[in-house]
Formats: sequence, C-alpha cells, structure tokens
Amino acid sequence: MQLDWSESRLPPFVHQREDTADLIAHPFYFITSETRTGKTKIVIDAAQFLYRAGLINRVVVVAPEPVRGVWFDPEDGELRKHLWEKTPAWVTEYHSNVRQWRTGPEGAAKDIVALKFICTNFEFLRPYTDRNQNRIEAALKGLLPYVNDKTMLVIDESSAITNHKSEQFKACMALRKKCGRVVLMNATPFDTPIHLFAQGNLLHSSILDCKYITHFRARYAVQTPVIKRNGAALIDPYGKPVQKITGWTKFAMQDLQERFAPYTVRRLRKDCIDMPEALPPVTVPVTLTPTTWNYYVEMRDQMVIMLENGNASIAQQTITKILRLAQITGGFIGGIADAGLEDDHVATASVREIGREKLDVVLYLVAQQLEKEPDAKIVTWVRFKPELTRMLADVKKHHKKMIVDYIAGGQKKGDRREALRLLKPASAPEGAVFFGGTFGTGSYGLDFSASHTVINCSFDYSSRKFSQAQDRVLGPAQTHAVSYFDLVARGPKGQRTIDNIILDARRGKTDLMNWTASAWVKALKQE
Repeated sequence: MQLDWSESRLPPFVHQREDTADLIAHPFYFITSETRTGKTKIVIDAAQFLYRAGLINRVVVVAPEPVRGVWFDPEDGELRKHLWEKTPAWVTEYHSNVRQWRTGPEGAAKDIVALKFICTNFEFLRPYTDRNQNRIEAALKGLLPYVNDKTMLVIDESSAITNHKSEQFKACMALRKKCGRVVLMNATPFDTPIHLFAQGNLLHSSILDCKYITHFRARYAVQTPVIKRNGAALIDPYGKPVQKITGWTKFAMQDLQERFAPYTVRRLRKDCIDMPEALPPVTVPVTLTPTTWNYYVEMRDQMVIMLENGNASIAQQTITKILRLAQITGGFIGGIADAGLEDDHVATASVREIGREKLDVVLYLVAQQLEKEPDAKIVTWVRFKPELTRMLADVKKHHKKMIVDYIAGGQKKGDRREALRLLKPASAPEGAVFFGGTFGTGSYGLDFSASHTVINCSFDYSSRKFSQAQDRVLGPAQTHAVSYFDLVARGPKGQRTIDNIILDARRGKTDLMNWTASAWVKALKQE
C-alpha cells in the first residue's frame, strides 16, 4: 500500500513511517518500542490508512483507566491530535457514562460512513461478582456486538493482560476472537518469559504454537516440586505433583524473541536520532540528621530481625513494611497499614513529620533551576502523599510567582485535567511551573514534554512504575535534553539507606519483588 502522508497533522519521524507501514502489513502486530517514541501516532495513522483502503471501519482501544482519557479527550487527547482533517470519525468513550465527539467532513455526519473509535479500559470490561454472587459481564457483552472482522483491536499497555487467568485477559481474548486485526503496545514486553504466554496467544495462536500454560512451562521453565512442611510433595487434584517455576532454560528468551520477531517492532529512544536525549541521572546525596538517622536505624534493625526469623521467600506485605524505611528518609513516620501500601491508603492523620532533609534539597534545586531558567517547568516524583503535600506547600511559600500543581490519588478529574495541561507543550503557560506527582498516578500515557527537569525525591519499588514516570517528559514534542536528579538519603557518616537499595536495583533493572529474605537482609546490613 502506497502511503500518502500529506494529510497528517504532525509530520511523522522516519521510524514512525516505517512502523506504520509494517503495522498495516501485519494483521497482528506488537509495538514494543520504548515509551515516548510515538507509538500512539503510529496506531492512529495506520488505522486511517486501513480505513481509506476499506480494510477496517472500527477501532476498539482497551487501555488502563488513566489512559482511556488520554486517547478520548475531545480537547487535546491523542485522537484529537492525530486524526486527519479529512477523516470522518466518531470517537466514543465506552464507560459508565458514554460520551462521544465527531470530527472530519461536516463533523462526520450520520450519512457518512465514518471511522469509529471506541475507547474503554480493562477495569470496566472485566467481569465481576456482585454481592449476590452473580457474575456480571454487562460491559463486555455490550461491546461484543460492535466488533467483527473489520475491527482493529488495540491493547494499550498490554502488561495489564500478562496473567492468562485474569478476568481482563479473558475479556480481551473474547474481543480478539471477533476482531480481524489486533495491535499490542507494551514498552517492557520481554522482562520475563511467563508474561509472553498470554500476550503471544492474544496476538495469534501460531506465534507460540502453545495453547496451554502447562505446555509453555514444560517447554521453557525450570520446575521443581512444591514440598510441604512434612517433607512430602504437594499433590494436585489429579494426583500429580504441583510444580513451581524456579528459573528458565538458557534458550527460553532467545526462542521466544525469535518467535515474536516477524510481528514485532522494538525502537529505543537512543536509536531514534531525530528525538532529544535523556541525560544520565545525577545522584544528589541527602545527609540525614542524627535524629532522623536514629529513627531509620531502629526501624531497619527491626526489619532485619523480622526477615531473619521468617521464611526464605518474601511476600509483598513484607516489602510494604520494608518500605517504611523509605518513608523515614522522606521525613515522615507512621500512618502506613501493614499491607497494601498505596498513596490513597495512607492515613495522613497519624503521619508524623520527623525531618525535612530532602525537602530542603528540593527547594535548593528549584532555586538553582529558576536562576538558570526563569520559566523552568520542574517535575518532582515522590512515593508518599504526605511528602507531596508538604512539598507543594513549601514551594508555594518560597516561590509565590511559580504555578504549583500536582496529580495524586483521590483527586477530582477536572482538577487533574487542568493540572496535566500545565506540562503539555500545546497548553503549557509561559511562566515557571512546579509539578508534583506520586508514581502510581503518573505512570501511564501522560505528556509532560513541556518540562525537561525531573527531580526524584523518593523511589517506588516497582521498576515499571518508576520508568513509566521518568519517560513522561520524553517524546516527539520534547525540544531539550532532559535532566534527572535522584535524591538519595545517607546517614550522618555517609551510611547507605533503602534509597541506595532501590536505586541500585532500578539502575540494574532487577525486580525487588523477586528478592528473597536473605537478599534483603544482606542489602539492609550493608552500610
């Protein structure tokens, strides 16, 4: 198919032209390029070329809840940005409140056969069980009649469907079986072989030629029997030993990559020579006062005792407790439940401030940036909501002319939308901006490329959340090299803290969730 780009609102980069052509040529396609390389534009442009050729008439986009609006937003969403003026299109947000806008010739009047986009999210589509134990599938069943062999299914952030047993994977598979085309988008697809089972089978069964997870595990995994406390092997209902995955064969990842290669594109930002660079992060040491350090040491020693007296494996609840140490390096203590550490669940009434070492460094960095660039727009990421609240108040106090805003859990949608406009190039104000956010709320689909300065005040143990947040300032609209500052707490004599542990793991691309108790004990004892 000859591609005429004359109608494109934004001229594509060379790699976007190539990837659009490849997507059109493959009915099932996997875009695994790094974030901020323009994956969304590739999909929207390809959909319009396919529509013009009469090959599709509808696109269903399934994304995480925060990203649904990034696609749909009638003012400055991705579809509004990339749909061509001469493409008649209806864009529908399929959620509890259905909304729609139209564009193209005569606003895509009803008598015109328009290209129809339906934007929804995993959380809305997945079936659930109500209080009366009834299985509710209304959202999925309501969408299925609208898809057919001329529908292109787009799964944005396909990391959300890597669990083949999950209800959201099953919902997406139900859609896939009726759609003629499918596109998966995932910036980190090959982190572990097990995640490729679901994604491969959703793309097409011929890729893995492996219908059942038992077959997949037998082919690629190193497995050992699960042993009960009495030393006997755990037996499943069919009388066979239950096996657990303890590793992967040497050829596993190579074989999987070869199977996916014909239908996959992987672009690194450094290879997209027409895009700006991200400078190496600058580590900024923050020395804790003796008072804060005493709190830290007491909590750390309790964690070590707990780990040494526990099992060799480690649960997420235990990691939650360990991350109380990160709360202390941020200047707070208390208010965190024993499990389920999330920004929205921190009981702020019981949080106590014990220090402001990192806050003082943030204020210093902000002042330095404003001296060099009076209209600087600075993004700061934190792990804990109380840390963010205090920081915003102090920045307002010290820089009264600076616009200060944030995104965090529990925020009203209207307030969040206005805050996000501060960092989009098309809507960013002329003056200086200080923008704060928590990792969980800033990790998907956001464009912060009006900023080129990022301060990481505290760290998230999820490498995926962290990397997603860092990439928000990168992308085709970025015009500057991006600077990163990592604030790392240390003891009065330079002793290591939990910040070093998390940062070392993140830079080494290791997953803290997979650490054993002994690994944590070794790391915590190292000063």
